[in-house]
Amino acid sequence: MRSICKRKTDGTGLVEVLTVLAILAFTMITIVGVTVRGMKQVKRNEVEDRAVGIQLRSLEYAKSPADLSLPVMQNGDILYFAITSAPGIQLTQISGSQVVDENNCDINSPYYVDLGTENNDLICNQVIIETKLNPSTNNLFYEITSKLIFRALDNFESRELIAYRSENF
Repeated sequence: MRSICKRKTDGTGLVEVLTVLAILAFTMITIVGVTVRGMKQVKRNEVEDRAVGIQLRSLEYAKSPADLSLPVMQNGDILYFAITSAPGIQLTQISGSQVVDENNCDINSPYYVDLGTENNDLICNQVIIETKLNPSTNNLFYEITSKLIFRALDNFESRELIAYRSENF
C-alpha cells in the first residue's frame, strides 16, 4: 500500500520579510543618528577644550607678575589685553573699552586667537584687569577676568573666569 503523506511546510511569507526589513531599517537609522550626534559632540568638545585651554593659559599669564608687568593703577582703572600669539601666550594691551561678545568676535577682532591651524575654529579671548579696593585692608588688588567666546557647531558659546592678583602698589 502506498501511503500518501502530506507534509505541511511553513515558509517565510512576504509579511514576515517586510517586518524584518522594517525593523532592520529602523535600527540602522537609529544607529547612524546616534553616531552622527556623537561625532558632532566630539567636535564641539574638541573646540571647547582648545578654547578653554587658551583661556586658562591667558589667565595664568595675567596672574603672574613675572610674566606680565602692569603699570601703576588707581582704584577702578581697567586695562584690556588680547593674546598676540598662540600656543605661546603673550598678552598685548588693547586701547578702548569694548568688551568682547558674540557680536564682535570674528577674524578681524583684536581678541581673535589665530591658532594657525586649518580647522577654522573661531576663538576670541579678552583679558580684563581692573584694580579694586579691598575694604577690610584698604589695599588695592587686581581683579583679572578672562572672557572667552568660541564658535562650536555654528553656535557661539561663552565662558568667563575671574582670578585675583595682589601686588604692592
